Amino acid sequence: MQGRPAMQGRLAMRGASRDGRRCRTASDAGTAGDAGTAGDAGTAGDAGTAGDAGTAGDAGTASDAGTAGDAGTAGDAGTVVTDPFDPASCTGAPLSPAAALATLGGSPYAKLADATLQWRRRTCTGSTPATCGPWMPPVPYTQSFITYSGGAATDTTVLTIATHLVLFSDLGAPRLSVRHVTSFAHAAADNKKGIVFEFEADPMVRPYPVIFAWDDAPKPYHYQDLSAFVGDGSQATLTVREHCARYAGAYGVGAEIVGLYRW
Repeated sequence: MQGRPAMQGRLAMRGASRDGRRCRTASDAGTAGDAGTAGDAGTAGDAGTAGDAGTAGDAGTASDAGTAGDAGTAGDAGTVVTDPFDPASCTGAPLSPAAALATLGGSPYAKLADATLQWRRRTCTGSTPATCGPWMPPVPYTQSFITYSGGAATDTTVLTIATHLVLFSDLGAPRLSVRHVTSFAHAAADNKKGIVFEFEADPMVRPYPVIFAWDDAPKPYHYQDLSAFVGDGSQATLTVREHCARYAGAYGVGAEIVGLYRW
């Protein structure tokens, strides 16, 4: 297919194997006033009873209900969405190319955050969301990689797609790369060995998203440098904000693949 990376022989098989108090003390002081009873000016001590009006002062404790208003702060916690399948999990001002380069500060690359891609599925009877049932619980996304292909013989390995989000400079232009942890550990500076996104749109779009992995201990005659399309291989998007990013991969209407990065 035109535009698809030239790695057909080693692209993966699609799919996955794949949140009374204080005033009692004050009134006790009134009891000390009762000690005034010892002087029978205890009647004055009864004024200590007036001190019990200090209990009314406990209504000031009611003003502590203002602290209950602080529970509104807990409500603020409600604004922090942690579900990666919810687009509201990464909001705010977009990260600009200038800010991205400033983040690098002259370094060739910087690892911003980590995420294991998640996916969820549902049963559909057609090609539109209206024909689909409820989502099943999400699970970590796994991908099958071809590790050997010779004639009629092939071999594969299945890896969980644990990733780093890496910001890097490509001839002075900022780029973001979703990299498998094994590939990054093998060659951290080779950031084109990932799903690379350019600062051209919001969200950023990558057609034919290919993830790379590295096998440190391959079987004889097997590949070390592995690659596979993620999802259905058509496209992926990356929504990037100043302190977060959200990856979303296509898999028809019956599945979603996402990753949430925060830094």
